[in-house]
Amino acid sequence: MITDRGGTVIITGRSDSTIKRKGIRIGTLDIYRVVESLPEVVGSLAVEVKNKLVIFVALRPGLQLTEELKKKINDALRNQLGPYYIADYIIQVPDIPMTRNYKKLEVPPIKKVLMGWPIDKAVNINAVLNPEAFYAVIEALKPYMDEIMKE
Repeated sequence: MITDRGGTVIITGRSDSTIKRKGIRIGTLDIYRVVESLPEVVGSLAVEVKNKLVIFVALRPGLQLTEELKKKINDALRNQLGPYYIADYIIQVPDIPMTRNYKKLEVPPIKKVLMGWPIDKAVNINAVLNPEAFYAVIEALKPYMDEIMKE
């Protein structure tokens, strides 16, 4: 909408989550496009906390996240998006949590839990299509929490 205030414009509509690395912003959809283009990956979720990029991946049945696959994911991110979008952490999860309208549950719930919020304050679990996937992401994070939260 063009406003009455000297040609200023208001942009309305949906805004995807953005990740800002070293002053450069990118939408999470761009990250998902790259990661989910790999044949091993069926879903992904990207969250940035304390300047660290954490990417959760759900893989095809029977596959495990190996160092080789982590390298493949980061190489794809580097080649298609640039060096600032190499993940600091890539963590395998069984499924990607979604809202009831099929939007990935990323920011704020996952980020809030990373920042120390109690789960019941970070998310309305009744609004989550697959709550077991949300809890699986939180469990998968536990071994990395202290390291992620370091300054």
